[in-house]
Amino acid sequence: MPAGVGEERARIESEARRLARSGEHSGSWSIQAALLAQRRFTQIPRVFANAWTCSELDRLCQQAKLRHKERAEQTKSAGAVPE
Repeated sequence: MPAGVGEERARIESEARRLARSGEHSGSWSIQAALLAQRRFTQIPRVFANAWTCSELDRLCQQAKLRHKERAEQTKSAGAVPE
């Protein structure tokens, strides 16, 4: 592996996990598209060819969506006026 490729892949994985945890993406395909649009990395296709990585990102996206939904429900119920 050429020098720097491993480090780039690690940066891609870190950035992908950050995006997954943000709650702004519905899955690994959305994160891959966002990273490709940035045009900062050359190893994106290689990282996303790994099924385990995609599975992990999908799981993190689902968890983030669930947390966001729970927070929204808590905020809504906290702001509700009792009758």
